[in-house]
Amino acid sequence: MNNSGIGGMAAVAMLLPVVGVGISLLVVYWVIRLAVRDGILAARKHGARW
Repeated sequence: MNNSGIGGMAAVAMLLPVVGVGISLLVVYWVIRLAVRDGILAARKHGARW
C-alpha cells in the first residue's frame, strides 16, 4: 500500500509538467486561432479581399 502510494505520487509529479505544457500549448493555440479569426474579420470589415 505504502509503496504504491509513493509510486503514484511520483507518477503524478512526473505527469504534472507534461499536463501543464499540454494545457499551455492548447491555450496558445486557441489564442492564436482567435487572433487570426479576429484579424480576418477586421480585414474583411475594412474591405480587404481574402
